[in-house]
Parts: sequence; structure tokens; C-alpha cells
Amino acid sequence: MAKNVKALNQGNTNGCGSTTLAMILNAFGKTTSSGAAFDRAAIDEHIRKADIFTSPRGMKALAEDFGLAARAVNGADFDLLHEVTSKSYVCQLLILSIKGTPTPADRTGKYVHFVVADWAWQGRRDALSGNQFPDEPHSTYAPSDVGRWVRIKDPDGGVAYVIRYEDLVERCWSNIGFQLLPTGIDNFAIIYADGGTDIELNSSYCTFDASATLVTIEASSDLVNALVLTAELDPTGVPKVITGALRTILGGAAYITKYPGMVLSDVTAEQVETGLRLLKDDPNILVKAGGGLLFVGSGVLWLAAQPFKVVGDAIGWFVGLFD
Repeated sequence: MAKNVKALNQGNTNGCGSTTLAMILNAFGKTTSSGAAFDRAAIDEHIRKADIFTSPRGMKALAEDFGLAARAVNGADFDLLHEVTSKSYVCQLLILSIKGTPTPADRTGKYVHFVVADWAWQGRRDALSGNQFPDEPHSTYAPSDVGRWVRIKDPDGGVAYVIRYEDLVERCWSNIGFQLLPTGIDNFAIIYADGGTDIELNSSYCTFDASATLVTIEASSDLVNALVLTAELDPTGVPKVITGALRTILGGAAYITKYPGMVLSDVTAEQVETGLRLLKDDPNILVKAGGGLLFVGSGVLWLAAQPFKVVGDAIGWFVGLFD
């Protein structure tokens, strides 16, 4: 029997990932250390230190820490959604969305967004209890319509709705890109089940470590969380860590080997200890931090180039007067 996950509202934040994870933990009967139900803030405390994209790898790991089984899948389809929700598992889907209109008919103004899929069925739209939920905002289905359906719980407004599977894929679930960057994300889902469950899937699905495909957008989240953690340990340490990281990334292995003191001279012993602990927990953290810096740096370069673009446009307009 499919779970009926209660939708929570992420509010005016970027916390769709942490909000949906709170919804999922509540659905499986998990509570905080104080015995309270989970909300976005309770998840943010662990894996989202600033109002940015929630790390999928972080969500998967935190769910496992709280006693759930979790598995990330790329290339999911209706058969998978139907199979796992029939077993009372819950899926977290990464889609494209627009604020206030959860599943747009086109892909303009898109941003990356997490929702929960807690039931998928084939048959009439009004099968069982599915009809108590409204249609997806851009669609109108008749109760007697026959097809493949997915029930969505969306943290953008804390709403629930039913959407035809084909509409979900075409509008917002397939071939996800981030701004202009290709990501390789196609029908991505994280499947959650009770702890100890071996989430077995058909071999045709591509199961992988979420960070492998989402490194472009996940790196910035990892970087910010690391910097905030550093600030909590030593408020004066953030610029020092940024400086050290930049030297490390831009200098390369040969530079570090030749001048290791220049890289670490401004970093406190406590920060080195923290960095080593983070490195031990996740050997790929330097790659992710480097990706995050490049991701943020590309945005800074784009902003820095805008005045020159304006000047260039003005010169072009002035020259055009004499054509």
C-alpha cells in the first residue's frame, strides 16, 4: 500500500530538498532527538548551512543516518515508480519548476526543484483515493480518464496534486539542465525505504552515487556548507580557507609540492584538523570544493564582464548612428 506523505511548505527559501526529506522522514515515523516531527529547519541544521541547493548526496546520507535505506537512480521510469511506491517506498524526484507553478507547460524560467512522489498507478484517474487530490495546475483530467498517474507532494506551497506520467516526463523530469549547463540528469530519483531494506531494482536502471552526476550543482552546496562550518569553528577563518583553497586549485600539484607552506601558512591548526576529518569522511571533497569555487567563480566573472558588455553595446549603438 502506498504511503500518503504529508506535504510541507518550504516557504520563501531554496530548501525544497531539505523540506522534502523532512516530509519523507515524517512519513516513515522518524523524529528529531527531541521527539518532534521533522521540518525544513531540522534538516538544514545538518546539511544545508545556507539558503542554497540541497546536496542530494547529503540528503541520502542523512536519511541513512536516521535509519532509512536510500538509493539514487538515474533513468527511472513509470515501472520503477509503480513498483517502489506499491512497496510503500517513497521517491524524491528532481524536476524543473517555476515558483508558484510546480509543473510548467514549457521550460522557460526553469529552476531545479525537488518534489515527492508517493504513489504511481495505472488505470482510471479516480482510482482509489487518488481523486481526492486536485489535477496538476496546468492540466485538466476527467475522473474517468485512463492512463498512468503519479501523485506528487510539492514543497512549493505545500501542495499535493496528480499528474499524468507522460506530462511529468515531458514537462519537467527528463533531461534536467542547470541554467545553461548540461548535467546528465534524466529522470533522477532518490528512493527511500525502511531501514534494513535491500532496495532491489531491475538491472536496466542506472544506480549510482548521486554526486557523480550532480557534481556541478552539488559542489556549490558542499563548498558553502564547509565554509559555514569553518565560520562556526573560527569566524576569522573563512577568508583564510578560501585563500588556501584558491592557491591549492590554481597552483596545482607541482606548486603544492614545492611550496606547501604558502598554501597552509594562514590556516589554523584547528582548521587543518577539520579539513583532514572532512577529507577522511569524503576523499572527493577537494574535487567538490574545487568545482564549487569554479562554479561560483564563473558567476563572479560573468558579473564582472557586464560593465564591459554595457560599454560595448553603447559603443556599438553610437557607431551605428553613422552607418
